[in-house]
Amino acid sequence: MTTAVIPCGGRGTRLAARYPHTPKELLPVAGLPLLQWTLEEVAAAGLERVIVVTSPTKPQIAKFLTDQPPNRLTTYVVTQPEPRGLGDAVTWARDLVGADDVAVLLPDNLFAKGPAIAPVLAARRATGLAAV
Repeated sequence: MTTAVIPCGGRGTRLAARYPHTPKELLPVAGLPLLQWTLEEVAAAGLERVIVVTSPTKPQIAKFLTDQPPNRLTTYVVTQPEPRGLGDAVTWARDLVGADDVAVLLPDNLFAKGPAIAPVLAARRATGLAAV
């Protein structure tokens, strides 16, 4: 497994009233945008590629990735034409994923005790089984 998918195409309705011009994935937490924390977790887990699925209403995400490309990661941006849920967002990445297994990370889920994906990937690599 070398690829991560980060869905960023949702409407973000709960935070939209407070931050109408900033996608929630770019809101800062502890000095960094949520998306940056997720990209760093992907790189720390040893993955090589990341596919960020965004929406036409969030051009700031593609700009962020262009202006500050993540270290050690090949990055792709895919546009989900309209938000239809997490499964649909991941489906939009399938052409770039190919036959590779994929890790899906949600940028609005942060964990206080270190990277959450590393132990999941270790279990996957050790057993060859799907891991959630």
